[in-house]
Amino acid sequence: MKEYIHKYKHFLELELLRVKNSKKLSGKNKELILDYYRHDLSNGLSVPRLCRKLSILRLVGERFGVEYSSVSARDYERAIGKMKELDLADSTIWTYKKVLRLFQQWFWILSISRCTRVFNCSQASFQ
Repeated sequence: MKEYIHKYKHFLELELLRVKNSKKLSGKNKELILDYYRHDLSNGLSVPRLCRKLSILRLVGERFGVEYSSVSARDYERAIGKMKELDLADSTIWTYKKVLRLFQQWFWILSISRCTRVFNCSQASFQ
């Protein structure tokens, strides 16, 4: 791994522990967040970016009660509204939205790939 001025490896270990030991996150949320972390790690994301994404997903799940496995657009709208009520900076809200959008895209693709395996259809079977 790359050497950083800050102790990002330590921060990453702490964030992983926070996710695993969180009493406010459901077991399913913890599982999804950690699966997404492994996905990002395998795609070569930097340690600082991994830390940031983990913390955002954990905080949104804990503070705003978002259940990622059954989230709706309305749930995200409520969470973003609460962020604005807390007077978070626009750039912070933008970052949260970007991470949530990437996570949701990954989750959607994961869900679709699980569903298509059930059908187990190949092109040869249609000929």
